[in-house]
This record gives sequence, structure tokens and C-alpha cells, in this order.
Amino acid sequence: MPVDFFSYPAADFLRMLYTAADVLEPQFPTIEDAIRACGASTVTGFFKSYVGNTLMKLVGVGDPKRVFSSVDTIYSTLVSYGKRSFEDLGESRLRLHYRGDMQPIYFHEGALTEALHVLRGNGKATGTAVTLDYGQYLLEWN
Repeated sequence: MPVDFFSYPAADFLRMLYTAADVLEPQFPTIEDAIRACGASTVTGFFKSYVGNTLMKLVGVGDPKRVFSSVDTIYSTLVSYGKRSFEDLGESRLRLHYRGDMQPIYFHEGALTEALHVLRGNGKATGTAVTLDYGQYLLEWN
């Protein structure tokens, strides 16, 4: 029986993510790269969905700062846990803070890098684990 879009428990998602990464690992240099690929694919799917398409029309495409300044609103449509915030670091850099989020740093690196590619055609996200449930992500693009 299908489960409502917003009802999937995070623990089930993490089990699925690590299973997928194990299956994909032979196709990537490292397990971390396999997890990044999983993150990237979720963004691709999200932007193609009705919810993602609608959100992008509301917040705009082309300006990462405009999109990522709404990071908490965007993630709130996808998950029911954690808090996210945005920090402007200059012309083509920003930092995101994810608190109360147990997903792997590599998953978010892949998702955020893919989002930059969709928005700008280039860019990279680099994550740093501050604590077990707090990660910071530096996003840079040309």
C-alpha cells in the first residue's frame, strides 16, 4: 500500500540510502561518492516533481542566493525534522546550516551540488560535520 509523500520515516530513508549506496559503490570511486550520487538524484527528481516545479517558480531559478535563502521553507516541504538557515558570504558564495538533520554530509553535498548545477550550470557544495546532527555546507559557483 502506498504511503503518503510526507509520511516516510527518516530511519527507513537512511536504511534505503545505505542499501542503494552499497549497490552503487562499484560504479563510483568511493562509498562517499555513491552517497553523493544518491543526493544528486533526489534533487533531479524533486525539480521534475509538481512540488519542486511549483517551488522553483515561486523562489526563482538562476540566482542561488534567492533560492537558498528559502532553504528552510523548501526543506519543510520535504521533511518534518530539523532547521536550516542561510548565510551570505559574498558574490558567489554562501553557507547553509543544517541543524537536527541526521542525513549523511555526503548526501547533502550531492544534493546541493546538483541544485547548483540546475540553477547555474556549475558549482560545488562542501560539507563539514560540526556535530552528529549539525552540518555546515559551503556553496561556491562561477
